[in-house]
Amino acid sequence: MQSAGPRIWSIAGSGAGHGFLTAWMGIDLARRGRPVVVLDAGAPGRGLHAYFGIERPRFTLGDLLAGRADAGQVLVKTHQRGLQLVAVTPEILGAEAARGERLAAFFAGVAAVHMLVDIGGGEIPGTLDFFNLSDEGIVVVSPNPASMQGAYRFIKRAVYRRVEGELGAGARARLSHFRKTATSPDASTLDDFLGLLRKTDPELSEAAAAARRARYRILVNQAGSEEDERAAEIIRRAAERFLGVEASFCGLIHVGGNDIEGPESATAREVRRVVTGILRPEDADAEHPEGLGSAPATLIMGLNDNVEFDGVELHVQTEDFGPARPSLTTQVFQEGRILLSRRSDYAAAPGGRDRKAVMELMRKQHFGVIREIEEGKVKIVRRP
Repeated sequence: MQSAGPRIWSIAGSGAGHGFLTAWMGIDLARRGRPVVVLDAGAPGRGLHAYFGIERPRFTLGDLLAGRADAGQVLVKTHQRGLQLVAVTPEILGAEAARGERLAAFFAGVAAVHMLVDIGGGEIPGTLDFFNLSDEGIVVVSPNPASMQGAYRFIKRAVYRRVEGELGAGARARLSHFRKTATSPDASTLDDFLGLLRKTDPELSEAAAAARRARYRILVNQAGSEEDERAAEIIRRAAERFLGVEASFCGLIHVGGNDIEGPESATAREVRRVVTGILRPEDADAEHPEGLGSAPATLIMGLNDNVEFDGVELHVQTEDFGPARPSLTTQVFQEGRILLSRRSDYAAAPGGRDRKAVMELMRKQHFGVIREIEEGKVKIVRRP
């Protein structure tokens, strides 16, 4: 994204555990001795602060850009040494004019080697711009049709947003019209549009074609087996065929993997392999040095599931807030809207604060809410 400052990884996804994975990739980088800042720009209600067992940050990056806070107030320390958190309102990530310059100055001045940004589903155009400008663009998907379609749509929106940035108003209007009317198999890809544009403005066509030369990584979460790597392959082929962009598989996190009990758990090792694969070869040498690795983060546990009921895709997320706020919260999301929120204190678990008892309480609450959805007890919002 820039020559100065940290390397920026943007992580996107919709209901596929992207927040959980952003947090754990940040922890892994910090444990390698590589200071990292995690920016939380996902949908409201899914704050990454909960994963780290800390209170919701008082100040956001927007407060810093508006002069209401300084960097020391915006950067929040976590229990993981070498990892800080910044809360962000998604619209701040747009790269327009002076705001973009101030944002770049903040990034360049951050004392970190890496910056991880959870942008959620990229619903706000500014987050798409930021994703496209990042050093690494990672799309998290779970191996079910709704999530796979959502991942492909996100990549498509990011690619078209990138191309639109190179086009004038007239060409952008033509692209918009093309997207709405291209239904024939012979005129449905981005190459088709660029071919039409090449006939009238070859130079602009070449600039637009160059703009889409981006590389995306696909991370499969909640996999049942190694065969679920096919989800990434399906998206990769669609992106190559219809958008002309390269998308590569970067790792697999197995189902149940959003329940991490320690830094050496099976899922922590899977996350470690993903991070190693994304790092440049010269950056991947520091494998959990003595000292940092012995200071585990207070990211306790999380459970994430996608549930389809009556034709509607819902996301169920349960979070353990850790010792700082000894409680569990389960929320049901429909396209970013919170349909249900349920909280239990550790005291409700047989055995109190014993970890096994808390884990059992978490599972009981999480899967109990899923049963309520399947029984039609959670009210779904119907679009008119």
